[in-house]
Amino acid sequence: MPVPVALASYHRRIFDALAGERQFFADWKSARDRFQFGQQPSNHPGVGRASSALRAAYGELMAKYPQESQSNKDAFFDYHCALDFL
Repeated sequence: MPVPVALASYHRRIFDALAGERQFFADWKSARDRFQFGQQPSNHPGVGRASSALRAAYGELMAKYPQESQSNKDAFFDYHCALDFL
């Protein structure tokens, strides 16, 4: 499905967040026992970028849809939190 024009920026932020998290796991897989971020993923640059992108995406969604019901706003929050390692 094509991304609606009004949500292109939001979509890009989510895509960027997933790419950062994917990089975390790829780095972990390649480093194996030498992976230094296993106990503190917040120090991995991809995880930090992903968290920032998810927070920005959430903020953008809230700004675009301020009249949404509280249950939808809660769902927006939960969705982004579920993706965020931090």
